[in-house]
Amino acid sequence: MKPLLLSILIIFSIQLGFGQENAGVDFTNVSYFEVLLLAEKENKPIFIEFGVNCGYCQKMKKEVFVDPEVGEFYSSNFINLVIDESSEVGKDLAERFNVYSYPTYFYLNPKGEIVHISANYKSPEKIIKEGQKALDEKTYSPSGVWWNKLKTRNKATYTLFNTANSSFMDLTGKSAEYSIENISLSGFESVSETQLSKAKKEIEESLNIEEYYFNTFTAAVIYYLSGELGKAYDYAQMALNDFPHHMKFMRTRDRVLNEIRVQIETIQKNH
Repeated sequence: MKPLLLSILIIFSIQLGFGQENAGVDFTNVSYFEVLLLAEKENKPIFIEFGVNCGYCQKMKKEVFVDPEVGEFYSSNFINLVIDESSEVGKDLAERFNVYSYPTYFYLNPKGEIVHISANYKSPEKIIKEGQKALDEKTYSPSGVWWNKLKTRNKATYTLFNTANSSFMDLTGKSAEYSIENISLSGFESVSETQLSKAKKEIEESLNIEEYYFNTFTAAVIYYLSGELGKAYDYAQMALNDFPHHMKFMRTRDRVLNEIRVQIETIQKNH
């Protein structure tokens, strides 16, 4: 009986160990492009983790993605893919997706459209909540939905952001971070013609690539200062109405945009 009992225990231990080893997230070994085809075929959303070698990437791998509850949730609801940021394919996809830090998580619907974005270390509870948001259309991340509107995923995208930031620096001598502070329209009154001319040239380069919140905000300020009130009003309206306002710092910029709108409406009434 003892040898039989020992054999049963050994088999049970092996099965238990195998179950624990496979309790985490089931990441597929196929390529990104094959995942897109598979998702469409199975009508199943996609979860992508960008990042393998960073500190938090390793922490997620060892502590979070092995969690049984995380594994059950993600393996049941998503086709899961991890992308090595140091590989050639990883570098190309990171450029297409505009990945600036690791780990970054992208949630795509079965059509391959981004519906939610998250980043950094997440506890098992938090990473499950991120996935739940992606599955519920009511809680789609505005930034995720808006991200799909960026038609370029290459160097042009970097130019878009960099020229907008440079344009703002021409006006203020400070980076875009400055606009998070409690600024107002009066803060731009000391801008010189030289500064304005340079800023205008750069913001137009940015707008020619794609319109998004920060460059339309900056354009509204520039055109208002240069007396092109029609353009200023249109860009203020666009920045206020056409982009997600899920970040707190946008409230400060929105106050400037509303100042521009009110000033122009007052001028038009008086004429």
